[in-house]
Amino acid sequence: MRWWSGLLVGLISASGVIATPTDALYDLVKRRLPNHVGDFRFSLVHNSTVSDGYDHFKVQTTSNGTVLVQGTTISALSSGYVHARGEKVEPEN
Repeated sequence: MRWWSGLLVGLISASGVIATPTDALYDLVKRRLPNHVGDFRFSLVHNSTVSDGYDHFKVQTTSNGTVLVQGTTISALSSGYVHARGEKVEPEN
């Protein structure tokens, strides 16, 4: 497993592109809402006030109209994005 992470770091470094944890979310917005990529901002936050073991997200609109999605994990950010869009997600059977 260690060689895999070393290879990944090497490839990222060689390409000159360093991915951030939220890049996949911005790519999702590009695919789903290409005209609104700049309207969303994602931020991973550490929630020290809640220690219940669950993921948490918060969605708010900033003064300039940007939708700010903050979450404790990438999964929480994804849920916040779905919430912000008002999408209904059906559980898989």
